[in-house]
Amino acid sequence: LITYNLFNSLGTMKVDDFLNDLKILSDEKKSIISKLGIRIGVKFFFMPNFMKKNAIELKALLWRIFNDNNLSGNFPLPEDGRVSFTTVLQMPEDYWQAIGYLCIKNFAVRVDVFERIFFLARNKIKVGPFLESSSLMNPIGCNSVQLAYLLTFCGFENIVIGNEKRLFFYINKSLKKQNIKVKKVKR
Repeated sequence: LITYNLFNSLGTMKVDDFLNDLKILSDEKKSIISKLGIRIGVKFFFMPNFMKKNAIELKALLWRIFNDNNLSGNFPLPEDGRVSFTTVLQMPEDYWQAIGYLCIKNFAVRVDVFERIFFLARNKIKVGPFLESSSLMNPIGCNSVQLAYLLTFCGFENIVIGNEKRLFFYINKSLKKQNIKVKKVKR
């Protein structure tokens, strides 16, 4: 089911729709999925072989033909070798997904690089709140504001502190919704 839908959606698909299927997936089936060149990230399934320039352009063309809509002009595509770019055109979410990108506030980033940055942020948050750093921004080629948009999409919150740096932290949403008071520790 996962492989069929992933190939049908041109190599990128949200994981959220298949959480139950992932829970019951055996190690043998995971191995088969991996041998097909499919990667399972936290937010997306994706196929790295479909993230190359020619494949992205072909997928954009296929999406445009299949979705006969009233959009005209050049569709936003990355320059050669770019994993992120800004765009002024508002495109449907399924376009971005079809070409293997995630677009948040007119900033598009390739999903494999997004998953890598999300992995780095999850490792940093294990120690506690963390400051923005070049290790998070350089792989994407983004600025502080764009990084904040991406990490907010991932569930992180941030504040700007003294020297215009952002401090990222995670608030457990289930505790927040239940109005449970967290004990404050005095130092």
